[in-house]
Amino acid sequence: MQDIFKEPLPKGHSQTVEWIESVCNKIGKEELAAPAIGSVNEKYNTALEYYRKALSEKRIAVLSTDMMEIDWALETLLDAGAEVISVDIMTMGRNCCPFYSRFSKQLNIRIGNDIREISGRIISEVPDLVIGHSMLTRGLPFKTCIIPQECISHKASIYYLEYMSNILIANEKEGWLSWGD
Repeated sequence: MQDIFKEPLPKGHSQTVEWIESVCNKIGKEELAAPAIGSVNEKYNTALEYYRKALSEKRIAVLSTDMMEIDWALETLLDAGAEVISVDIMTMGRNCCPFYSRFSKQLNIRIGNDIREISGRIISEVPDLVIGHSMLTRGLPFKTCIIPQECISHKASIYYLEYMSNILIANEKEGWLSWGD
């Protein structure tokens, strides 16, 4: 049993599917994988269908660090039809592991450490939403949201779809601020 949990718990849709297959193989219950994966796929596809209305064709910039695992969030954005216009990765020191993404060939991934230069590029791209680390996205003149790190399984992707959709549909200015206008 100890052998099963050597790997970290999955985050996002694809990691969850792989994890289910791996666990079922390790415990000798391969027949349980298909129904479990079917359930995961059904829930994820239902959420995609619902939230795609808010995210499809939205221009998204990603601003994160080389210490954060973001592939699950990129996968979610792409599956929802968002246009990921850039992925800027801030290096956090010489001793960090090199950044890797399975989307490196598909997306415009830029690695650097000058936040003013990165912010300037993002501002010139005029995204609908900037997602990433809150310390990096603060001060940008766009709607922003963090990439949560505490969520696990396919539910991380589903919750993130809802979170981003809510930010995109929310008014820029709270209603009560316009009462005196």
